[in-house]
Amino acid sequence: VPNLCVIRDCVGPEEQATILQHIEAHKLFTSGSNQAITYGGIPPWVDFLVDRLRPYLPRQGSPLFDQSIINYYAVGQGIKAHKDLPQFAEGIVGLSLCSSVVMDFVADVGAHCPVLLRPGDVYVLHGAAQYQWTHGIAERDHDTFYGHTLRRKTRISITLRKVLPELVCKTDLPSVPTGRAQEMETTTIETHVDPIAHFGDEP
Repeated sequence: VPNLCVIRDCVGPEEQATILQHIEAHKLFTSGSNQAITYGGIPPWVDFLVDRLRPYLPRQGSPLFDQSIINYYAVGQGIKAHKDLPQFAEGIVGLSLCSSVVMDFVADVGAHCPVLLRPGDVYVLHGAAQYQWTHGIAERDHDTFYGHTLRRKTRISITLRKVLPELVCKTDLPSVPTGRAQEMETTTIETHVDPIAHFGDEP
């Protein structure tokens, strides 16, 4: 896939464990919620990724990211094939945790490329990979990758993006329900139940 970079083992086992401890401590997936979205910044416990990923991105500046989406996937769940909307800057990052999974990339012209994501792997989309290919995960309890069967476990993903304020109106952003938002450092977190479709995506 042009302009797709998969960084194997970008986040080590101890760093993965620390991230998962913070997710548990903030109770992001209690009360049946399966998605948490931050606005105005990213959780401080993934800040270390910013400098680590900077060389792989087509843009610089600060902040490099100001929105995160943290998804919880039960075994068998997936995410519909989609592209991130142009209201987000070029350079989308995704971190995979807890389970291996195959993500399917499909080009506008029909080409298909399965990509294996293991715990700790990070993918970076920009250029053609971001704008001319959809990416998604099929709903199934196992994947077959080059003859190997991979049984899925519960999985968590963290997506980091940068909003382009000139392309998005405040009314386009969902409101944060009273009593469900938490302040974590300087970042507002909204947790809710979602059919695993990112806010700001298109099929």
